[in-house]
Amino acid sequence: MQLVTDLGNDVVFFACAASVAFLIVYIGLARGHRSEIGRMLIILDAGLTLALGPSVAHRLTGLSLASLWFAWYYAASIALVGLATWGRVWFVIREQARGIGLTPRQFAWHLLRGCLNAARGLPGRPGASRDDEEGAP
Repeated sequence: MQLVTDLGNDVVFFACAASVAFLIVYIGLARGHRSEIGRMLIILDAGLTLALGPSVAHRLTGLSLASLWFAWYYAASIALVGLATWGRVWFVIREQARGIGLTPRQFAWHLLRGCLNAARGLPGRPGASRDDEEGAP
């Protein structure tokens, strides 16, 4: 059981260090904050660092994580990760729609219809239009 606990500690340290390293490199060297997707990546890794930070501090210093303040802090940091992830989903939908000349709403409906057809075993790929299917081999 001690081996599993130690491995869990190592994984938390590894993930937190990787997230901090990414933030330093991406902000400092790559100037990732200049683009919309770059800002979303920064928010995602900042949220991961905020979520993992108290766990690392607890393991290093014995910080108590049983307070109401920590519960709210943890909920907010996990919400930040969720918001950044949903932001990336929106970004991909918007950019893909723009690439084929649809609004994001039309593209989302088109993609949903294609996925439902695929789940029912109907021909076609998710997101493909009838024009694409006619020209496909």
